[in-house]
Amino acid sequence: MFNTRVEDTELSGIRNRQGIMFSRDPDINPPATAFENFFYKVHIYTQWMKSGDSLFALKTAGGFVLLSLPAFLPQSAGWFFDWRGQWATVTLMMWMFPLAGMFTLTIILRVTGTVFGGVLGIIVWKIVDGNPYGIVALTFVVMWPLYYFFFTGEATKILIIMTQITLLLVICYEYQFVVSGAPTYDSIEVVAGKRIFLVLIGVGASAILSMIPKPVTGRVELRKRLSQTLGDLSKLYGILVGDILFAYDNQKEPTEGQKKAFRKLTLGIRRQIADEHMYVKLSKLEPPLRGKFPVEVYRRLVEKVDNMTDLLMGMAYASGSVDSSWKRNLAEVMKQQRKEYLATILAIMKLLSATLASKVALPPFMLSPVQLREKFAQGLSKIIAESPEGLDGETFPGYCSYAVNSYQFSCELGEVLECVEQLVGVEDPEQWILLHA
Repeated sequence: MFNTRVEDTELSGIRNRQGIMFSRDPDINPPATAFENFFYKVHIYTQWMKSGDSLFALKTAGGFVLLSLPAFLPQSAGWFFDWRGQWATVTLMMWMFPLAGMFTLTIILRVTGTVFGGVLGIIVWKIVDGNPYGIVALTFVVMWPLYYFFFTGEATKILIIMTQITLLLVICYEYQFVVSGAPTYDSIEVVAGKRIFLVLIGVGASAILSMIPKPVTGRVELRKRLSQTLGDLSKLYGILVGDILFAYDNQKEPTEGQKKAFRKLTLGIRRQIADEHMYVKLSKLEPPLRGKFPVEVYRRLVEKVDNMTDLLMGMAYASGSVDSSWKRNLAEVMKQQRKEYLATILAIMKLLSATLASKVALPPFMLSPVQLREKFAQGLSKIIAESPEGLDGETFPGYCSYAVNSYQFSCELGEVLECVEQLVGVEDPEQWILLHA
């Protein structure tokens, strides 16, 4: 996919009933000729090539080709296979990570595990002196505690895996040399040394590639992804509200295609949030050179955005389960509050998304969603009091579910606003006036 916002791209240049464009690039007018359309697609492809995932894939593929090149040259193929050069290429493929924090941690753990596994392989081989039965018995004894730490320690999994792989490779290669009957072969120490040396080559190659053009820090990527998620949540909320009002005005229910597209957009947001939970964990591993990472604020922010997504999905399910009478009541309250409550909710989410992307401080005066929710909740409650005959209906619980989810959604958005205020700050005109008095 060349663009993460495919729906916005498809609507680019199209105008709504008020004559305003749905989505457009502020730097240029929408392409109008075939020539402009061609270069617009070239621009989209170029932007995709500059994305983190595409650049990471390109660097990994290029590094793998360069490290594998000696295997295809006649003058170097012999020593490449004699030294097991594929260990370096495998190490490069396994250890290339797009984020600096994860890459730094895995370098430490995997190099340590490789050295530890090589030393253990030498010890096991020297104790049993190449006896196959002794190798099986002693390897079983050594693997026992390693598997215990593998299943009980979350942070040591990579260390244990590399220790086990190196231990088995060193012993198996040396045993193959012995049983092959070759007059000369490498000792167990040389095999272990080659393994460690080639792993270091793969680590060095991956470290160089990770710095070109510059390492991607998890904290910056987390902030950008949260900005995109909040923007997508705003879009999803607008679609949900618009669907309820459209169904009320036109007496038409959403089609299967619209429901499928809504579920697809929701699933995409859920995947983004899953990535953001991972970025919070990985960002703690990056060295705090310019200052400490506010991990607790980001963790709380991701949790609140996650809750907002769940509540929004609950609102969508509840609105689809009510009958026409309760949906009409719901639409009437929304029409009354669309210029205050609904417009403010959408504006706040768009503002938070733009603020996180640009790192600009929030304005000093803003409406709080917590304050506005009371009026919206009163409107929903008033409908219940005015329609006592519908309380026994099967779909009334769906209406109540929508009201509760909507109320809690405002609470979560208020806490998201507080988190963003802690991250980017708030402009203070009074302080500026005092400084320039």
